Amino acid sequence: MINALGWNIDGSNNAEQFLVALARKNDKPPTHMDLGDLTPEELFIVGYLLALDDYQTLGPLSTQGGNDLWRSTAVQLMSKAAYALPENFTVQFVRSLVTGQAWFGISWCALYLEPANVLANFPPEKRNLRPQAVQNAMEYLNLYESYCLEGDI
Repeated sequence: MINALGWNIDGSNNAEQFLVALARKNDKPPTHMDLGDLTPEELFIVGYLLALDDYQTLGPLSTQGGNDLWRSTAVQLMSKAAYALPENFTVQFVRSLVTGQAWFGISWCALYLEPANVLANFPPEKRNLRPQAVQNAMEYLNLYESYCLEGDI
């Protein structure tokens, strides 16, 4: 569902719109929403939306301050969700893709290893993501495996 929203090279604000809807549901002003107000699943959704909103810099929801939720980056939000949901393959795998994006241009090997390690820890029967989605991602990421073999860290 999130992927259907897509991304825009100029950025978008789907994460903020989702938080505004959550705030409305919780009868709170959006600026008063805090990390503790969100379930791990909601943290994952906000983190993933934020990553798609700003995939080049993976910055926070707000650069103007705010509380811990609004200052959090996509990687931070998804890592918090992944910590709370260690057995959820989708959360772990997508977090690894977003974390890998942070390695883009710094370490091609690390970009590959993030999702490869998740795959190694989850046998196929424990995965709750469509196999084709995993295959599509790994077909692209496998191009970076050779950097690990060449000694790139």
